[in-house]
Amino acid sequence: MPPISLLLVDDNLRFLRLLTRFLHTRYPADVVVMDVARSGIEALARAQIVRPQVVLLDLAMPDMPGWEVIPRLRKDLPEVGIIVLTLLESGGYREMVLEAGADAFVGKSALVTELLPAIRRVASNRLQRIPGEGIGSVLSGEEIGGREPPGRVEERHVRSGVGHRR
Repeated sequence: MPPISLLLVDDNLRFLRLLTRFLHTRYPADVVVMDVARSGIEALARAQIVRPQVVLLDLAMPDMPGWEVIPRLRKDLPEVGIIVLTLLESGGYREMVLEAGADAFVGKSALVTELLPAIRRVASNRLQRIPGEGIGSVLSGEEIGGREPPGRVEERHVRSGVGHRR
């Protein structure tokens, strides 16, 4: 089975670099990071170009919060899985994003144990889902406590010709 393609969305450059490295090192046969975006508006544009199977989306971003990105992604790309990956782990946020159309909710503190199962489940559910069906599986985790694109992700995109950035 080919790897699941991902778009990572977070305004924290350091987190994007760490997450990209973590996924590439730990799960190279399971997932591939196609591109990254550091804002909600950029995420919407990059998703249209890259067409990932799954978007990993933070909630707290400066230009457009994740909960506003979700329904727009859902409308524009209904086949794309959306996993909220955030530090904002209260029940209120969880309910809000699921109502907005997210497929899963994973706390950043739980990403080591819960992220890959969530990615697999969401990608599988999206392949099998008939438009109009309900929300997919929900995962949650425990809470934990520069604006240039990640270099290694950028280099890989340029070499592969995928997700070329401005």
